[in-house]
Amino acid sequence: MTKYVVFDEGTEIHGTHLLGLIAPITISDTQHLLAKHNLEDIKLDGWYPLQNVLDFISDVEQLPSAISDLVALGVKLGREVELPEGLTFEQWLYAQNDIVQQGYRNGDPGSFEAEQIDEKTYRFSVRSPIPSDVMYGIYYGVMPRLLGEQKFTLEREIKSVSESIYTLRLTDK
Repeated sequence: MTKYVVFDEGTEIHGTHLLGLIAPITISDTQHLLAKHNLEDIKLDGWYPLQNVLDFISDVEQLPSAISDLVALGVKLGREVELPEGLTFEQWLYAQNDIVQQGYRNGDPGSFEAEQIDEKTYRFSVRSPIPSDVMYGIYYGVMPRLLGEQKFTLEREIKSVSESIYTLRLTDK
């Protein structure tokens, strides 16, 4: 039985987003898992059932060192994901939901809401079928791109298998 489940059965992920999500996986011996979930021949312009991807990630998570690999996967994705040119941190805060939505169709891929708590604290409320370890890594990987030299801490509170809250604090050190 899969651990991660789509919100809508027909939700599909675009090939470019899918490759960005699974290409950084460095765990050896995952080729048979890609084949098991019909993900071995991904086309950049294709659309794929998101549940297949979640089932693949659930299987990968059972492999040795998977938790650290899922966070590392997210970090790599956050460092490499294509962002609109000139996008500032402030713009990204309120555009992240729209950016994510562009890579999905035929269903609900989740939601990403940001709020500024005070001058140096931001909260991201995330509802996503993508594992929180991957999401944590994505945030950790994308922040240096958006913040430049600004130092930060990132905390995560897991509410459920599909809901987490991330708190970003800008620091002096």
